[in-house]
Order: sequence, then structure tokens, then C-alpha cells
Amino acid sequence: MKNNKLNLLVAMTLLLAVAGSAQAMKASQCPQSHSVKAKLAATLPLSINAASAAALVKRMKGVSHKRATSIVAYREQHGPFADWEALSKVRGISKHLVTRYLAAWKENGLTIA
Repeated sequence: MKNNKLNLLVAMTLLLAVAGSAQAMKASQCPQSHSVKAKLAATLPLSINAASAAALVKRMKGVSHKRATSIVAYREQHGPFADWEALSKVRGISKHLVTRYLAAWKENGLTIA
């Protein structure tokens, strides 16, 4: 009797594993999986000291392509930003803008490191 229960448990575990694999395969082929991947990518850390202008535009609320290009140009000329406040040295980025959007930027996975 104990052996039958063990066999049944093993069979159910295998069945759930196979069903889970099939479900995962369907999800990876689903058009929505792209949006899930995009959301996941948006939460991964991204340093403003290494990001491209295009990546900054996607992650930095309130920052246009022109401002993002200015951030990258400033960084290339003057070196990495030491802290968030240093962004205000970039033309078009005010202290008010940094203060206003900093929480959103951090929520989107942006870092200084």
C-alpha cells in the first residue's frame, strides 16, 4: 500500500512537471511574452554611467532623446556621475527635474553605479 502511494505521488509529480513545461512553452510563443520580457528588462538595474541614450529614454521618465544624448555626451566628456545631483550639471537637466523624477527612475531600475 505504501509503495502504491509512492508510485502515485511520483506519477502525479511527473504529470505536473510535463504540464508545466507545456504551459511554459505556450507562454514563450505567446505574443504577450514580449511585453513580459520588456517589463522584466525595465526592472533590471541599469547604470546611467553605462547606458546608451536610447536606453535612458526608455527608463528615464521626463527625459527626451535630446536630453538623454546630452547626458551621454556630458558623461563621455567629464566622466561618470558621482551622484544623482550631478545630473543637474547637464544642460537641460535641472535640479527640479532630478528631484521630481528620481523615485520613478529608481523604480525603473536606474542606478548611479
